Amino acid sequence: EMVGELAQSLIQLHSNGILHSDLKPENVLLVEGFKVKLADFGLARQLQAGREYTTNHGGTFLFQAPEILHNPNKEADMKDKTKAQTSQQKLIQTTACDIWAFGVMIFELIAQHHPFFDKKTEGDVPTEEYIHRVVDLPPSELPENYPLKLRNLVKQMLEKDPSKRISVEEILNMPEVATTLAKK
Repeated sequence: EMVGELAQSLIQLHSNGILHSDLKPENVLLVEGFKVKLADFGLARQLQAGREYTTNHGGTFLFQAPEILHNPNKEADMKDKTKAQTSQQKLIQTTACDIWAFGVMIFELIAQHHPFFDKKTEGDVPTEEYIHRVVDLPPSELPENYPLKLRNLVKQMLEKDPSKRISVEEILNMPEVATTLAKK
């Protein structure tokens, strides 16, 4: 139910050319009847007409997609701070970045830890190691006591390649999500 409601909120934004850019648990409110509301649109970005991305980016580090964290010129650029700032600004953010953050949130809700940490190391991983994990390694497996379709959905949300990542439209068209939303 929560997945469907969050997806409905995201499709409202994305269909109007808006990226939330800071999805995280603190920005998801549960109101009367456990209805889901998105909050904190301070980093939300309106896409320019005809564009599916923005070069402005922000958001909470632990919820940023690999395409935002990955900078192939990072090592060379670190020698020249001006270049580093310029290359960081050229990174593009798309609706797929919101889907990644959505996947991290659902993973955390189910597993009670971040998909790229285990419960023991959470918070004790250096920045470079965290980026390596997100960019190069698969996420942790979700507990098997959750339905396979839910586990697969989260995997699709955490797809490294943004062009292959599931879209909000595809999430809403999943029979389990559509059926749950139709009951309301």
